[in-house]
Amino acid sequence: MNHLGSQKSGFHIEIGFGMNPNEIGRTVAHAKIYRSEQIAKIIRKNRIQIGMITASAKEAQQAE
Repeated sequence: MNHLGSQKSGFHIEIGFGMNPNEIGRTVAHAKIYRSEQIAKIIRKNRIQIGMITASAKEAQQAE
């Protein structure tokens, strides 16, 4: 997420979601990480209009 939120990328990331309990509540690249179960609530509350779903290369390969 650090490289996605850089000035070079042109993206400003404010919120992140995850499933790892060690990441929940932390801030990564200026984005607070919330539990994945909170996605719908956070999207409505913050009026988010654009989202991005990412996965590590390892996880993406397993998703076949």
